Amino acid sequence: MLRKTGVWMLLVGAVAACTDAGPSEPDDSIGLQAHIYISAALDIMEFNSVRRYEIDWTAFREETFVEAAGVMTIPETYPVIVSALDRIGDGHSFFQEPVSSAPPAAGEAPSAALVDDIGYLDVPAFSGGGEDGDSLALLYHGLIEGVDTMVAQTCRWVVDLRGNTGGNMWPMIAGVGPILGEDTVGFFVDPDSIFRSWSYVEGE
Repeated sequence: MLRKTGVWMLLVGAVAACTDAGPSEPDDSIGLQAHIYISAALDIMEFNSVRRYEIDWTAFREETFVEAAGVMTIPETYPVIVSALDRIGDGHSFFQEPVSSAPPAAGEAPSAALVDDIGYLDVPAFSGGGEDGDSLALLYHGLIEGVDTMVAQTCRWVVDLRGNTGGNMWPMIAGVGPILGEDTVGFFVDPDSIFRSWSYVEGE
């Protein structure tokens, strides 16, 4: 009798577990691919967010999937992901919809000048990558070299970031590398105070 009772309690527990699934479990109100895509995005947020220790991720996921009700396709998930990032509120993270990379749009091309032996380099935002990123870095190198050849020695540089809203930092760092010099030029610091350096070495 005790054994049967134990089995019955186990079955009740199993049924309760099956019927108590939270909104993060797939359901008919959200397409399977959409659910997988949102879940992957939330995993990235939870693992990488600088506010990851401040957020109740169980509640955060529940709220996200409630908002995603009726979403069936991956493109339909984009506003849901943007909304989730807005709720994190770190003022930095953003969602880039899948697009082909492209060079800076007209009016956003880098520029350089020389004023009283002081080099000036304007660095606008750039969100491309691949060959476009490599081309951008080489463009910066050419601009810097062009200014350097105007005088015997450029005594200092002004790197203008006022119009730079961000994007893919690596081509921009590689581009201004000749000014920074070959060394560690910055760090990422995560919420655990772990430092990860990034450097400019041999043109990259």
